[in-house]
Amino acid sequence: MKYLVYIIACLLVTGNLKAQSHEIGLAIGGANYIGDIGSTTYVDPNEAGYGFIYRLNRSDRHTYRLSFMRYNIKGDDLESEFVNRRLRGYSFTNAINELSLGMEFSFWEFNLHNKGNQASPYIHFGLGVINYKDLFYSNGRLMDSGRVISASVPISLGYKARLLRRLIVSAEISAKYTFTDNLDGSKPKIGVFNDFGSVRSVTNNDWFVFTGVMLTYTFGKRPCLCKF
Repeated sequence: MKYLVYIIACLLVTGNLKAQSHEIGLAIGGANYIGDIGSTTYVDPNEAGYGFIYRLNRSDRHTYRLSFMRYNIKGDDLESEFVNRRLRGYSFTNAINELSLGMEFSFWEFNLHNKGNQASPYIHFGLGVINYKDLFYSNGRLMDSGRVISASVPISLGYKARLLRRLIVSAEISAKYTFTDNLDGSKPKIGVFNDFGSVRSVTNNDWFVFTGVMLTYTFGKRPCLCKF
């Protein structure tokens, strides 16, 4: 009985220590917006995106992820593939801060405690809070009434690999669905409501996409190796 209790206790400790595999690092890349102004190309990084990433690896396959990111976005009707948008000629810029928490699933086993090459494609999804400029038009000029808060749903597809013993590099495309239609000033709470005409979609909220790389440093205890 004493021997059985020891085995169970050792397994519980092993599971707990495996959870202490942490990663912290930086993300850098480009961002693009998809909405009522400018191009509708889904992946077209044209402004900077960067921030901080923290991962807590709970197993070989799933990881909790916390991130704080800054994105610059822009839209210009003159760069659109639609003639009616180019004739309209609207443009804007905005800056978005995003704090998000999510889950990352690796398609293959990715164990940071094992020696040798470790690599896997992964999918990530989560929930976020975004802070951005509340844009509106007044007398033909684009203005803002300060910064406001909304929510986002990030959905990402990426590939990660061990670069060195404690360095992990990841490449990722992350689409962010937002709960606002006013990243571009097309649906303001105040100011003049512009006529976006037939190219305006009153039912769709705005999206933005981050395309970039992450470099993280791993640390934490190795799992307990019980000797029976």
